[in-house]
Amino acid sequence: MPASLPDRPAARDRPFDGLLAVGGVIALTLGSLMFVESPDPHLQVSLKVIVPMVATLTGLILFVVQRALSIQTQRVVTGPQALIGETGVATSDFGPEGTVFVHGETWTSTSGQPIRKGDKIRVVRVDGMQLRVERAPSDKEEQ
Repeated sequence: MPASLPDRPAARDRPFDGLLAVGGVIALTLGSLMFVESPDPHLQVSLKVIVPMVATLTGLILFVVQRALSIQTQRVVTGPQALIGETGVATSDFGPEGTVFVHGETWTSTSGQPIRKGDKIRVVRVDGMQLRVERAPSDKEEQ
């Protein structure tokens, strides 16, 4: 497993998302219009049916594309990436390895700085089943 997984590109960095949906709406509209003046009277469809159908499906497609793009920009909440940036508590003294309690679980971890039992920590990286942590600034240090 890599040390840290790359972030997903932001939606604004992918200009072609939804382009197939736009093409689908255009194809639906043009295909439906072919039935308006069909030579066979049994295949003719009124514009009173086509316009609401195309409008409804277009709205549905736009809603689904918008939701799909917004979901891709949300923070990861599962897997190794979800641990990066999380804070926890050291459950043992580090020298340079120790254990921490993060995200409801006890993890073996390493740190490049001295950390004492009870210190607040922040996860920097996930290396397989081991975390790389640093001491998190306390509330007094942040002010």
